[in-house]
Amino acid sequence: MHGIDARDRVPERVSAQALTQADHIVSFGCDLSGLVKPDQGIERWDDCPAVSDDFDIAWTFIIGRVEQLMERLPEVKPAT
Repeated sequence: MHGIDARDRVPERVSAQALTQADHIVSFGCDLSGLVKPDQGIERWDDCPAVSDDFDIAWTFIIGRVEQLMERLPEVKPAT
């Protein structure tokens, strides 16, 4: 659906170390504030409709939030 094939993906618990290396964190229903530095970019999208309730509504919500996020984040230029 929507060109995403996640059949071979296995969810894994994110580590505190991985979070400290992230430039920006988006969480769905998880309070990660105790695992990251206070100045680290983190936001919660807890109001996302449940994918299991209606995939298309959740998809529209997530796409909209990602587009807004992309507008706010600085452009990263590839290293040369």
